Amino acid sequence: METVQFLRLDRIKTNPQLVKLLPQDIALRYHALPVATNGSRITVAMGSPQDSVATHAVAEVIGAPICLVQADPKEIDQCLSEIWPQISMSQFRILVWSPTPQMDPALKSYSQALADLFQAECQNVDFTWGGAKSFDTFVCEIEQIQPDLIVFQVQSPPMMKRLLIDFAINKLIERVSCSILTVGQPSWPLERILLVLRDGTDQDEAVVDWVIHLAHSSHAAVTVLPLLPPVPQMYGPLIRHSLPCLLSSNDPLGVKMREVARRLKTEQVDGIFKIRDGDPMEQIHCEVSERKTDLVVIDAEPRNHVWRWLIGEVVNNIHDWCDRPLLIVNKKRERNTA
Repeated sequence: METVQFLRLDRIKTNPQLVKLLPQDIALRYHALPVATNGSRITVAMGSPQDSVATHAVAEVIGAPICLVQADPKEIDQCLSEIWPQISMSQFRILVWSPTPQMDPALKSYSQALADLFQAECQNVDFTWGGAKSFDTFVCEIEQIQPDLIVFQVQSPPMMKRLLIDFAINKLIERVSCSILTVGQPSWPLERILLVLRDGTDQDEAVVDWVIHLAHSSHAAVTVLPLLPPVPQMYGPLIRHSLPCLLSSNDPLGVKMREVARRLKTEQVDGIFKIRDGDPMEQIHCEVSERKTDLVVIDAEPRNHVWRWLIGEVVNNIHDWCDRPLLIVNKKRERNTA
């Protein structure tokens, strides 16, 4: 498969029958658009033709030799929306729940702003927290509505009730397939997004998809914080984490960092990497406090409890102290968020 440098899509006319060689979800997920044929060879414009995973998926579905060209992902998505006008963020569904008797007006405003950002359908769930029964009722609502995102807020309840709600939140994260946004102190507009990147999990593509869409829609700057193991104090003067070394390393976290850097550059998102010292919670806490982050984004804990024990739990500890909105990204159904 040979790659041509760049193609301006406003100079060509798309062929609906050719475009539909790819299913909607594959075309949208990988920003891929079949644009021409030459015998049995199909020319496909992609936002990231250097992404071997994406190109392999596209080639496998098309089932014929393909020639790759690079194009602007936004132009590709615009062409796809003309072929499938029903594919838009209006299909995106947000479910808003406040487990306390009175929903905070700030939560309503925040949820509506988020829905406008995604051009999404937004629905409120009108019942208060009452233990296991209300939790089961909420899960039933989720199964019926099938949201892409659950937004909720806990308004400083008594300690015991907060512990019970935290327990329910943890159960919710494990049981549902959609992503969850816990809203502490709503911060709008989104100007600074923190992407927490950690080793040992495999949901990075979904997490980066969320960050890219949010950054594009809100023109926010992204800080990527790879969580690094703390250096023992006795080795402090001898061992220092170095960003260039991390980005060039071939360990799993280094590979992830390079892929995230490539995605941000390809999607033209303003982003930087930051490394910090200390234990993981301290690294996140310092970055959130110093940068006055508007939104923290992290992937959900692995469902395998042994693996969670090996790499250490992060999400459950963050939402115990973080007063900023926290987006916990679950692997989800085949719906496009980027």
